[in-house]
Amino acid sequence: MWICIVTLLSLPSIFFTFAQSIPAQNTWDLSENLLTFFQMTAPVQAVLIDMVLAARISTAFSRLTGVKADRLLMTFRLFSAWLLAALTTIALDENCLSGWKLAWKVCEEGSRENSKFNWKIYNEELLNTAQDICTFTQTWWSDGRCSRAIVGGLTPFLLKKLLTRSTLQPFVLWTMWHFSQLEPASDPREGRHRRLFGVWRRTTRSLIPFQQMALLTTQLEVLMFWSPYVPLLSLGILAAAVTNFLMFDLGIRFYKVELPSDEVNEVAALSASYLYFALGTGSLFQLWHAFSTQMCGRYLLLAVHLAIMGPWANVFLPVGFITRRFWTSDDMRERELMEMTSMDSTFSLQPGQSLTSANQ
Repeated sequence: MWICIVTLLSLPSIFFTFAQSIPAQNTWDLSENLLTFFQMTAPVQAVLIDMVLAARISTAFSRLTGVKADRLLMTFRLFSAWLLAALTTIALDENCLSGWKLAWKVCEEGSRENSKFNWKIYNEELLNTAQDICTFTQTWWSDGRCSRAIVGGLTPFLLKKLLTRSTLQPFVLWTMWHFSQLEPASDPREGRHRRLFGVWRRTTRSLIPFQQMALLTTQLEVLMFWSPYVPLLSLGILAAAVTNFLMFDLGIRFYKVELPSDEVNEVAALSASYLYFALGTGSLFQLWHAFSTQMCGRYLLLAVHLAIMGPWANVFLPVGFITRRFWTSDDMRERELMEMTSMDSTFSLQPGQSLTSANQ
């Protein structure tokens, strides 16, 4: 059910790659201007849907099912950012399965355009539209063209989304915050937000920890997966992350927003499992691209990925240190907190007790 909901709300990313592949002479009579409109506005639509609906729907679905809200939100952004767009490219692009031919008037049986390409000389058939033009590509996965088409097709979409997050989104948020009023003090577990004109919806919910951690995790995922092919994306992700940090600081310091301290936000952190998944899928995509294009260093790349992804990675990389530093388990955190509390109670001064006697 969640995948169906996410797919419906991720239609802008699907429309972007759809408009790239579908020809102007299509069976649905979609004009070239309309296809161009889809391409130009899809990144902005995707960012606006993420701003307005993503977190709210993820939280509501989490309450109904018990699935963690941050996992749902990260899945939403994965589908919306590039996964569905990549699958659409594989299905429709000429360099992949060539599914765009199903929407081409030439491949529509019985049409006038279809009969134009059936060529014969006497009884010898030279060209058959259905067999020679409108068939799917059988070697799309091994000839090296499809992986290039995915990277080339999705790069404009990813760059435009990052540009929108770095420019349009901060301006919209700042405008909404400027015309919002701070709520009266209430339960610290729910935090203290600003409401539009003091009565409408909360405008600072994007600052709560679980949304911030989910956004940072998905940005790291895009960085790991796509930056090896498009280094410019690294600058876009850096700009989006810095802008988000500045907006967070502005909301907390200047607009006096108080973050909630409920259970969901208290344990919000970067998702190690999600980043492992991103690293694994990125490695598979890199290997597919390297071997399908007969890249010279493909076997060296395979060795590097095996060294990084295998269970023996602790021997070569400081995986254990990074895990302990950034993804300490909840049990370990509670144990450290209990130890600190017991130490504080042990070394606290009693009334009338000197520091020397306490140290003794």
